[in-house]
Amino acid sequence: MDELIAQLLVYIKGTWKYRWVSITIAWLVSIIGWAVVHQLPDDYEASARIHVDTQNILRPLMAGMTVSPNPEQQVAIMSRTLISRPNVERVTRMVDLDVKVTDDIAYDKLVTALMKDIKLGAAGRENLLPSPIAIKIPSWLKILFSLY
Repeated sequence: MDELIAQLLVYIKGTWKYRWVSITIAWLVSIIGWAVVHQLPDDYEASARIHVDTQNILRPLMAGMTVSPNPEQQVAIMSRTLISRPNVERVTRMVDLDVKVTDDIAYDKLVTALMKDIKLGAAGRENLLPSPIAIKIPSWLKILFSLY
C-alpha cells in the first residue's frame, strides 16, 4: 500500500512540475479548435420524410373530374401545396423568422427566398412526398440567425 501511495505522489509531483506546459497546450488546442469552428460554413439543413394518403385528401377535391390523376400527379399536387405561399408564411411566423423584418417588402423577400430555397427530391416510392427537404440559408438570412 505504501508503494502505491509513493507512486501516486511521484505522479502528482511530476504533474505539478509541468503544469504550465499542460495549461499552455490546452490553451493552444482550444484556440485552434475555436478557429476551425469559426471557419465552418453556416449551412442549416433539415430533412423530412412525409407519407401522405393522397386518396383521402385529394378525393373530395378531385370529385368533379372525369379522370383521376395518377399517383405521381397526386404527389406533385401535394408537394406544390406544401410549398405554397400561405404555408411558407405560416412557417416563418412559427419559427420567428419574421421578428427582425421591418417592412412588408423585406417580409415578401424573405418568404420568396425561402420558397426558392426549399428543394424537394423524389423518394421513389408511391405516395411518399419528396425527401429530403434541404433549406440552404442565404447569406442575408444568416445575419438574422446571428442576431438571436
